[in-house]
Amino acid sequence: MNAAFLITCYDTMREARFTVDLLRNKWVKTKHCPIVIVISGDTQRNLQFNDDKLTRVVHLDDIVGVDFNNLVSTSIMRQIRHGMIEVKDFARSLYIDNVVHMHGDILLLNEKGFVDTLENFNNSDKFVAADPVSAQRSDYIHFDGYELMPQIFAAKYDFCLRTSYLFQMDIEGDLERRSTEWALIGNLKRATRWATERKAFEEYVCVIEPSRQQWGEHKGWGGWIHYGNMLHCPKEKREQMNEAALRSKGVHDY
Repeated sequence: MNAAFLITCYDTMREARFTVDLLRNKWVKTKHCPIVIVISGDTQRNLQFNDDKLTRVVHLDDIVGVDFNNLVSTSIMRQIRHGMIEVKDFARSLYIDNVVHMHGDILLLNEKGFVDTLENFNNSDKFVAADPVSAQRSDYIHFDGYELMPQIFAAKYDFCLRTSYLFQMDIEGDLERRSTEWALIGNLKRATRWATERKAFEEYVCVIEPSRQQWGEHKGWGGWIHYGNMLHCPKEKREQMNEAALRSKGVHDY
């Protein structure tokens, strides 16, 4: 498999270490895949993989602070841009066909299911593999059903090179400022020069798991768990839930 993994984190060092160990030492087809971690919140720069030439860590200062609702989308777009600089550098000596983006607070469960999902995506005529947000409205924001969930998605690398998607990720308008999901589809629309987000979604996106929830255990990508970011779940509680879920799956070294 020739995927590059781009992991964006805020202070999820335990999960990041688990994921690197999983991809590098537990799974077979990801052993030689490049991994780029872009993390903020690690003020002491403790997260390092100095003995692994295929894993790089980029530390960024936190720009979010307590202003989660107004700055988290901006921060994640910034992390993705920084990560893609490292992915492109890896691509000078390694063949990369996909960039798989993951948030640091999710954990993958099954290699075969993950690999099969990525292979099915590669065999499709689409260029981004993602899960959409179901149509919904609130006083705070609305979703129309084609915005992209950020926790895990993939893009074909040559598509990124041709369009600048993931390399150039901006924030335009209030919806994108408030929502990473809107920012991801908005940047896809601009990169592909479609008139609307919906047209860009219909033309370019391969849907992996429609109508999924944000939190909990998911079936797509071979299965993965996500119990919430710092806004929804304290770090200690999240780590306890992660450990319990992995033990229930037969994983004991989290």
